[in-house]
Amino acid sequence: MRFTGRAPFSACRRASALALISLTVSCGCAGTAQQQWVKAKFAECKNTTGVDEVTLDRVQPNGNWAATSQSRSDFAKIESCMQDDAVSARLYRRQAESGNAVAMANLGRVYEEGRGGLTKSDVDAVLWYRRGAEAGNGQAMASLGLMYEGGRGGLVKDLDEALRWYRKGADTGDRFAMYCMGRAREMGLGGSSDRHEAIEWYRKAAASGFPPAAERLRTLQE
Repeated sequence: MRFTGRAPFSACRRASALALISLTVSCGCAGTAQQQWVKAKFAECKNTTGVDEVTLDRVQPNGNWAATSQSRSDFAKIESCMQDDAVSARLYRRQAESGNAVAMANLGRVYEEGRGGLTKSDVDAVLWYRRGAEAGNGQAMASLGLMYEGGRGGLVKDLDEALRWYRKGADTGDRFAMYCMGRAREMGLGGSSDRHEAIEWYRKAAASGFPPAAERLRTLQE
């Protein structure tokens, strides 16, 4: 029998209350990255539950998946595990500690949100964002910039430093970081505002498939 499951929790989804607007945005995770995450978590869940007779057949770019199982109860165990934030947090930690920069960024987000059984901690979030940023992850760079902008996690509020990290992240091609650069230039963080530059950054982020950037671009061009 084939069953389908929803995309498991991934810190590749950011919910950020920004100074300009409040919205829910996704990070720069390409479909293949989301698919890889689902495959990794599925393997983790098979090991965690001890269920072997469930086979992952297909993973869609949005993370929804289909599996074959002879037992509905076995599938239910896997499905429940796939939606378990604690399993996500454990997997992120193991990947991060092995040097995976994407997992570092995502573990930082889990700490920032206080999910997966982890105590909400901006200090720990900053620690992992910084590790991910230093390892070259653009999402981590943008997230670290947000922490500097807000003066969170033991950081002194520093708009120039926030802008520096947004730019570094944008230069990696990360679409969330490019969105943050557009917002920074629109608001004039670390200097005067520049509507033209903001539009250019929003355009780049929108071209990378980042809906909030497209929305902001339409508003500025009206």
